[in-house]
Amino acid sequence: MSRTPTAIAPPPSEGGEEKAIPILTRWFGSWRVSLHRRALNSVELKAAYDCEAPGWSRTLEFLRMQCAYKSALRKVLYRERVVFGAHCCRVLDCGVGDGAFSAAFAEVNSLPINVDAVDLSPQMLALAGQRLRDLDVKVELHLTDSQCLPFDDNAFDIILTAHMLEHLADPQAALREMTRVLKPGGLLIACVTRQSLLGRYIQAKWRTHAVTRQQAEEWFRSQELQGVFSLSNAGHEIFDRMSIVCVGRKPFRARI
Repeated sequence: MSRTPTAIAPPPSEGGEEKAIPILTRWFGSWRVSLHRRALNSVELKAAYDCEAPGWSRTLEFLRMQCAYKSALRKVLYRERVVFGAHCCRVLDCGVGDGAFSAAFAEVNSLPINVDAVDLSPQMLALAGQRLRDLDVKVELHLTDSQCLPFDDNAFDIILTAHMLEHLADPQAALREMTRVLKPGGLLIACVTRQSLLGRYIQAKWRTHAVTRQQAEEWFRSQELQGVFSLSNAGHEIFDRMSIVCVGRKPFRARI
């Protein structure tokens, strides 16, 4: 059974120069013209997703995201030859939303899992808690920022994040935290909004990055994750037009 969400941790400072997300860059001869848009801050993201929460699950169902998530995760786990031991797999879902990505993972993985769910929106966390409990998944809810995770180093076997990183002006700040709390040998699996016509619509609405496969992989490699690859062919048309799945493994460190 889940507990009341833990108290929110202080997000990175919102002071100083406002952080912006690049929208468009063009060269005109020797001139480069760039268009940027201010990223939503933590308070704005919380308010926006609290507002969206009542209809969020219906939106994902219409887009068939659950089926797409399961298809993508099956491909990742098969490719990585993931075999869990006898212990319960500890999973962290950053930007859990209504819990769709964690629920998909629970359904494609035959062994029991414990999920720590992180989100800025208490309304989304409530949805995620209910969804995962309905699948008999043990879940702990954390009302906190993915850029400042309240967990020990090397704590999780698997880290999931779906359509959260692109909201951040500096996605690598969250990736650093995720990599820190991931166990050596553990997988980090992220869905991000890809650069496409549908991706541009989402970018316009939510002020997000529209990410290329190369960019997503560079984000992962910058955190020294190994075996990095991406896929965009989950076999679901809308998902494949909108999303990239990027995967990396935290390397084992030699003991000194």
